[in-house]
Amino acid sequence: MEKFHSTPWEARFALIERLEDGRFRELSERHIYNERPEALPTERRAALDAWRRERLTASGETPWLTLSGARAELDKLRASVQADGVELLDEADCYFSELEAEFSTGPGAGSAAVP
Repeated sequence: MEKFHSTPWEARFALIERLEDGRFRELSERHIYNERPEALPTERRAALDAWRRERLTASGETPWLTLSGARAELDKLRASVQADGVELLDEADCYFSELEAEFSTGPGAGSAAVP
């Protein structure tokens, strides 16, 4: 792990394939995706884009928070927040809208792949 963190972002993906534990490979790939997605090969980035889109836009009950669930939580908070907290909730709402726009027009829109 120390070598992974001391290696330049552009070279980290090559290190992932040497990891024996698949969980570490997946975690390492997601870390690169979150921090420097441009450092991933195009096909892996596209697969992770689709995976992220699928998770955040999933319908029904999920063990993770989806965009629709986050909006429902936001609505609950709006009912009880003080006036000085409204701006923060508005920022969150704007971010959710940006994600929805990205998912409808961004790379891999409409595809659903699992990494």
